[in-house]
Amino acid sequence: MNRRAAILALGSLTLPAWAQEATPNALAGAKPGDVRLFASNAIMKSLIDVQSQLEALLGRKLVVQRGESREMQSEIMADQPFEVALMVAPVMEAMTAKGKIVAGSRADLGLERIGVGAHGDVPALDIKSAAGLKAMLQGAARISRFYGVGASVETVEKLFAALGIGNTLDAKIIRLGGGRRPEPPPLPPAQYEIYIDTDRLIAEKKGWTDLGLLPEEYQAPVVLTAGIGVTGDQAIAAKLIAFLKSPAFDKALSDYDITRH
Repeated sequence: MNRRAAILALGSLTLPAWAQEATPNALAGAKPGDVRLFASNAIMKSLIDVQSQLEALLGRKLVVQRGESREMQSEIMADQPFEVALMVAPVMEAMTAKGKIVAGSRADLGLERIGVGAHGDVPALDIKSAAGLKAMLQGAARISRFYGVGASVETVEKLFAALGIGNTLDAKIIRLGGGRRPEPPPLPPAQYEIYIDTDRLIAEKKGWTDLGLLPEEYQAPVVLTAGIGVTGDQAIAAKLIAFLKSPAFDKALSDYDITRH
């Protein structure tokens, strides 16, 4: 099953209770013996696919707090006990430096690449050449992108520098991150907007055209990592991470277009 088919098929499934949980402090309701995970949205669907295998292997129930990696830092910093964090590499490094992840426990699981989505009166757009990419960005009415520790930031900065765009597009940039994006006004006829993010999230955006991946020369792939929490059962955490590093987890990653790292 390819990435888009897998994502669309998932929409018709009844998700386990923990996968539906989007409120903060989901781990506060864990029972003694439960395996508590912080899990980035990027890897959540892969985790769902192996949930029953993991619970059988560990002999314990999974309790998962899901969300964007940068948004889970506050709970980790507030000393919420957990066994494993599944997060993008920059956030994992920051949490390790803060003493919240066991030093040396980081395991790199896979890579996500960055894609482009378009919405509105979308013309034929070429994103496979530098000239086509520059024309696409300059012609857009709005460009949505992340800053800070967002997964796509390094790729976007690399792309803009390579195209010689710099800050010339600042007037049309919509800054993502730090909360829900406000709903922008409707686009006038014959205009379009661009959204640059992980390919997985582009594919999930309803009503948007998925233009595909940016060319490899501009990619700074997002590294998805696992790490052991200092406040949890470190032995069971190591066992869980060993499974995620094993071939048993390969298909669950590739079904959502995450490649092994």
